[in-house]
Amino acid sequence: MTKAHRPIRIDFHNADPEGFVRLNTVGCIEDLSVSGLILQSGLRVEVTDGEIVVDGLVHPPGAEGVWRLQVDWDEVFRRHAAAGVPQLSPQSN
Repeated sequence: MTKAHRPIRIDFHNADPEGFVRLNTVGCIEDLSVSGLILQSGLRVEVTDGEIVVDGLVHPPGAEGVWRLQVDWDEVFRRHAAAGVPQLSPQSN
């Protein structure tokens, strides 16, 4: 994993029906541009929603044509609970 950049901002509520987090938010796109990272399948990155930081694995665009990130949802839920962040659902859309 590349650690030279800060975690990429994502929105855990922006998950597709398969449970992947879409990498298409303004903050995500800005962070990728600033860091110089180029999305490619299998790339491991650190991501944050502003409350917690977790690792994720980049997956190629699905049916929606958007790059996606696989995260360990159990880890996301554990870290949010430990940080006192309200519970979220991976399939909020």
